[in-house]
Amino acid sequence: MKALTSETISKMVQGRLEIPSEIMVNQISIDTRTLEKGSLFIAIKGENFDGHDYIKQAIKNGASLVMVREGTSLPGKVPAIFVNDTLKALGMLAHEYRKLFNRPVAAITGSVGKTNTKERLAAILSARYNVHKSMGNYNNDIGLPLSVLEMNDEHEVAVFEMGMRGFDEISTLSEIVNPDIAVITNLGISHIERLGSRQNILKAKLEILEGMTNKGVVVLNGDDELLSGLKDLLPQKTLFYGIDEDQDVWAYDLSSRGEEGVYFQVKTQTNDMKLFIPAPGIHNVHNALAGIAVAETLNMSEDEIKKGLESFSGEQMRLSIEEKDGIKFINDSYNAAPASMTAAIDV
Repeated sequence: MKALTSETISKMVQGRLEIPSEIMVNQISIDTRTLEKGSLFIAIKGENFDGHDYIKQAIKNGASLVMVREGTSLPGKVPAIFVNDTLKALGMLAHEYRKLFNRPVAAITGSVGKTNTKERLAAILSARYNVHKSMGNYNNDIGLPLSVLEMNDEHEVAVFEMGMRGFDEISTLSEIVNPDIAVITNLGISHIERLGSRQNILKAKLEILEGMTNKGVVVLNGDDELLSGLKDLLPQKTLFYGIDEDQDVWAYDLSSRGEEGVYFQVKTQTNDMKLFIPAPGIHNVHNALAGIAVAETLNMSEDEIKKGLESFSGEQMRLSIEEKDGIKFINDSYNAAPASMTAAIDV
């Protein structure tokens, strides 16, 4: 991350700095096990833990500064920033930190395929740019701010994933990141027990637009009937992708080669490309098309797109094919949804 002073951090979160001293912070963490010398430890209260119980351990492990809620008793003279809510302060800090970087930022949400699309997009963009991406599925109100805070001056573009369980969650994440490009992969039935209908899921996913300006670009799966219905309804420029012909980024002549991967042709507004994905499953074509749409928005060439696309073969425990005792297993066990399990069966 870009180094920040304790005073700057305090101002960013509208906090109260106690024992003021010019401390340089080079890392921010909520986990005492990952602290390095010169770190800021933010004491977050979760469902099953409270970081305030680990302040003494944080100091021992190298934290130079702690951020705690008002009223917290500290073990001795510890440089600290007091705030009303440390979780909200984490989001505020990430939001202000994001403003320090005039870089294109893409954000991805959807019912399934978010992480795969994020990884595939990052691989494509890496053929030209130094890319920062959110770690694993760091896609909530804790993980996403922490990912933002790992950006540095070397990064030329950033890709973040946004998840949700209900309303007003993605809007919070979008306001933190202020994406230039937003991607919605699809609308399934994940979290329908909380939201009641796919129309409500659409409403929740569209919160990703709340942190964008009208100059942004929205990339949507045009093969999804609810998303395709948004044509000409959004204030931002909109690009649709899919395997149905009437798309801005259209895949055709798809040829699955089993475990080897998938060959396909892609027609965009500027190119007609023959491409290959070194991963099984036609569903991966949709994830790739989202990445291609973003890549063309960022002026990448056909050769760069090909190179980046072929560099990523997939992730462990996400439709990975494994063999044991002569038997092949499809491992899609990481946070699988009905739609992703169906895709695994289709492979």
